[in-house]
Amino acid sequence: MKSLFSLLVGLFLLSANTHAISLTFKLDIFSSGSDIYACNAGLMHKPYNNRVCYDRNNPENSCNPSLCEEGRACNCVCTGDILNNDGQGEFRLDYFTASYSNWADHGEIGTGKKTKNMAAGKNDFNQLFQDNAAFGKELSSLTFNLGSERYGAKYFLDVCYKSTQITYPAGLGLNYSHDKQITVTDLSDNGYNYEDLSGLAYKTVVVCKKKDSSDTQTEVNDWTQFNGNQVVDFSNVNFSFDIEKCKVRYLFKETNRTGVESLRRWNLQKARVCTYTSFNEPELN
Repeated sequence: MKSLFSLLVGLFLLSANTHAISLTFKLDIFSSGSDIYACNAGLMHKPYNNRVCYDRNNPENSCNPSLCEEGRACNCVCTGDILNNDGQGEFRLDYFTASYSNWADHGEIGTGKKTKNMAAGKNDFNQLFQDNAAFGKELSSLTFNLGSERYGAKYFLDVCYKSTQITYPAGLGLNYSHDKQITVTDLSDNGYNYEDLSGLAYKTVVVCKKKDSSDTQTEVNDWTQFNGNQVVDFSNVNFSFDIEKCKVRYLFKETNRTGVESLRRWNLQKARVCTYTSFNEPELN
């Protein structure tokens, strides 16, 4: 009996080994982050329909040059001629300089680095790149040089945002938070303030595109003057969909286009504008 019991145990163990299983499984990992960078700029200066004449001894007072024939107002200075109500080529005295390269991922060096000078457009923006090409470019520096006789220039900076390349299914509750801020610092040392003299105003336009769709969502803030405020904070705006990319356009314009206030000072004015842009996925309440 002892030998028979041993045989049965051996058969049982052998049977258990024949039921062992194994599994080979492939696990795919997709990893992609986001990027944000300055990607475009533009400048324009519309012509004026009327001239401005001012007293050379007191530029804050307007004058009539025709009175010089009567022995009066002979120190009357007028801005450039207006032909056919279409102005002259003064807009070309405003220009901007930008250094840029082809967009590259974090830590990589962009190719095709260039520096370009562009004069202002007359009735529309002269911009560095067409809108559909801007996402492929990255600016490293930007300077606007405004030498027109009168204020009235309008210029912009675009900030591009590329979201993660991962596509998210519906129901995850995406809720991108978008924040903007503008800071203006006057760098002049002659007692004048560029923002006040030019009547500088700002406006923002945000356009975000959904993934796998031609649908977009736009958020616009109307024109507002700085009025001595050095820092401008915008209210938070949320986008509750799977974002592919966004463009934030910061627009600025010199609103003093009429009367003696439109005369640009000879003294060199210097100001620095800094923009802050963020896209986050905040925790939902």
